[in-house]
Amino acid sequence: LPLTQKWSTTFATGASFGDGAYMRNSFSVPPNSVASRSRPFVQPKAGARDFTVSVDFEYRADEHWHWNIGAGFTKSLAVIQQGTFVKVRSQPFINAGIKYKF
Repeated sequence: LPLTQKWSTTFATGASFGDGAYMRNSFSVPPNSVASRSRPFVQPKAGARDFTVSVDFEYRADEHWHWNIGAGFTKSLAVIQQGTFVKVRSQPFINAGIKYKF
């Protein structure tokens, strides 16, 4: 999306999904941890792993050199058997870069 002759912006959303084996290995709370740590037993099935939104700004210094900076937020989710979501981890992020086009 052009803002000026030299500045543009990009908005993005994304989601990632995992199969049952990946979700169980990464997000489950095994039965032996339930008793020792007072956590609920969680055995996730395949489904949504995380959701991301971000915005990126690019400055075109000249025909070849471009700079960019961006920010976003990723919300991690795990699907449990009852079909509700359990928050596992959420994380803001920033990025910056320089590129040269030949």
